[in-house]
Amino acid sequence: MLQFELRQPDLNHFFGTRDNIVPACEIVDSVGALTLSLDVPGFRKEDIELEIKDRQLHVSGTRSFKARDEKDKVLRQERRFGKFHRAFALPDGIDEQGITAKFTDGVLEITVPKTEVVTRKILVN
Repeated sequence: MLQFELRQPDLNHFFGTRDNIVPACEIVDSVGALTLSLDVPGFRKEDIELEIKDRQLHVSGTRSFKARDEKDKVLRQERRFGKFHRAFALPDGIDEQGITAKFTDGVLEITVPKTEVVTRKILVN
């Protein structure tokens, strides 16, 4: 069993799962805003970027691998390092300029304020 555990990082790399980080997300729709909470433990706020592009909120980040002494022998590696990227479609009736984010205890909380959806009727001539 120990031999398999020592080879697990190699298997993860072979199957393409080694650097794939997908933060768990919760989206709450309240009266005045949408709130997105992403679990990003081990990240620093400086490692996370938010961008709005083409009516989508893009959240990305990088968690760097910590260098070890060559003499150290890692027996198990389950922590993920690398990059993540998530994109969320923004619905009508939100205030893109009012979006805020805060990072506390490994949780990124993004608040997307709502506005009134303005509709207009078009007369057919």
